[in-house]
Amino acid sequence: MTRDDKRRAAVWTKVRAICATLEGVVERASHGNPAFRAGKRQSPFVVLDVYRGASCLWVKVDPGRRAALLADSRFFPSPYDPRQQALCCTLDGANVSQFKSLIYSSYSAVK
Repeated sequence: MTRDDKRRAAVWTKVRAICATLEGVVERASHGNPAFRAGKRQSPFVVLDVYRGASCLWVKVDPGRRAALLADSRFFPSPYDPRQQALCCTLDGANVSQFKSLIYSSYSAVK
């Protein structure tokens, strides 16, 4: 297991604990990646993925918060998001409290 694999597993364990507190959430893959889904359409609201060769969390974001998040070098636009409703956050340097806020906000967007 590589260092990145270990980091991904540790982050996903923390994400899983956060999502376990949310109502109506199911864990099911999205395009082969671990994901949590919610809402009537069971839309993904957090996905563990790899973009640009780096592990990241994909989350839906509030349009009013998008520009501020993009000013942080850990965030970048999701390449598969033509409506600009999501961002990716690299796992390097991110903390659990930041993930928690992002996950709650993303959950609210699909609920």
